[in-house]
Amino acid sequence: MTLRIELDRIIGKEAVDASLKMAQGITPDDIAGTIKQGVTSVFSDHFLKLNAARPNKLGGKRTDYWTDAASLTYSSVSGGTVTVKVDKVGVRRHLLGGPPITPKKTSEITGRAVKFLTIPIHPSAHGRTVAQLRAQGVNLYPAGGAIRQQVGDKRADSDPKLYALARKTKAAQPDPSVIPTVDEIARAANEALNELREALKDG
Repeated sequence: MTLRIELDRIIGKEAVDASLKMAQGITPDDIAGTIKQGVTSVFSDHFLKLNAARPNKLGGKRTDYWTDAASLTYSSVSGGTVTVKVDKVGVRRHLLGGPPITPKKTSEITGRAVKFLTIPIHPSAHGRTVAQLRAQGVNLYPAGGAIRQQVGDKRADSDPKLYALARKTKAAQPDPSVIPTVDEIARAANEALNELREALKDG
């Protein structure tokens, strides 16, 4: 997911122009570079709060999805614009919503019809497919609407559930609360801008 944050819209053109006049050689990219870290931190901190507040809806051990999102949040600067990128699969769907997801008609590996989606519900399955784990020698088997990992010589009720099985997912409703508000982003940008102004005054 990629978001572009234009300084003129977030902190106001007058504030940008005033900073540009305070010192020769300062460019919009310099200003954007100053606020970049603050804006990135707002997103990362927000994701960490989500991780603490939202449990795994499918049960099982937590996968720390939003902690991963925080660690995979980056930013860059170009043309006076800060671009925030979150390299975590699914964040865009959380934000914008989307239609139900159904299984592919046939497996790319076996060529057979696919009846169920496999949804990771255990940290060791997060970011990995069933085929990838099996290729690594993990003993997996279906049982009770889930894919379990056999950890002993025999299958047991205590074997951990790695994936939930579903014929399709529900439609995802848009959830703007998964990212910081415009006010929160603007506050971080202005704080960084004020620090730049103070540095320019001292210089």
